[in-house]
Amino acid sequence: MEKRLHAILFVDDDPLVLTGLKQSMEGYEDAWWADFAGSGKEALVKLAGRPFDAVVTDMHMPGMDGIQVLETVSRERPGAMRFLLYESPNDVHLLRSTPLVHQMIPKPCDMEKIYGVVERACLLRDLLSDPRLGRVISGIKTLPSAPVLYNKLVKELQSEDASAVEVGNLIAQDPALTAKILQMVNSAIFGLSDNISSP
Repeated sequence: MEKRLHAILFVDDDPLVLTGLKQSMEGYEDAWWADFAGSGKEALVKLAGRPFDAVVTDMHMPGMDGIQVLETVSRERPGAMRFLLYESPNDVHLLRSTPLVHQMIPKPCDMEKIYGVVERACLLRDLLSDPRLGRVISGIKTLPSAPVLYNKLVKELQSEDASAVEVGNLIAQDPALTAKILQMVNSAIFGLSDNISSP
C-alpha cells in the first residue's frame, strides 16, 4: 500500500502553543499536511471545509473544550482519528473522554512524540481500510463473544456518574489487564513520583 500524506488538525487556544506546533512541523511536510485552530468553534469550521485524517486537541479550552470538539468529530467525521492532549493524569475529565479518544497524549510533549503516536494510528487506520483486508475479514465465519468484564467496563466508563474506584475494581478482576494497566501507569510517560501497585 502506497504511503500518503495525512491531513492533521491541531486545536489549542494558546497562540504560543499553536506557533510552536507550526514551527515544529518543519521536517514533517513529507508525511503531514497540517492546519491549526485557536478554538473549538474554529476547528469545527475547518472540519466542515475538508476531511482530516486526525484531530489533535488540547483538553481545556474556553467555550468549547477538547472533549466537546472530539464529540463532534466522532459524530460528524467518524473516520478521523481523535487525540487528546492533557496535563494531569488525575484530571477528572479524562474518564469522560475515554469513549471518544483513540489515544491520550500527556503534555508537555514535542512534535516527535506527537508524530509517532498520531502517524502510527493513521497508518493502522489506512491498513484497516485496505480492501484486501476487508476481503479477508468478510471470510471469517464466527467471531468470539466480547468478555463480560469488557462490557461492564465500557458501561461504567460511559456512565454519567463513572467512578474511578469502580473502574479500578473491575480491572482488578482480570490479572492480565491489571498487569498491563499498572505497567502503563508506572511508565515514565506519566511521570508519577510514587509507584502505583493496584488498579
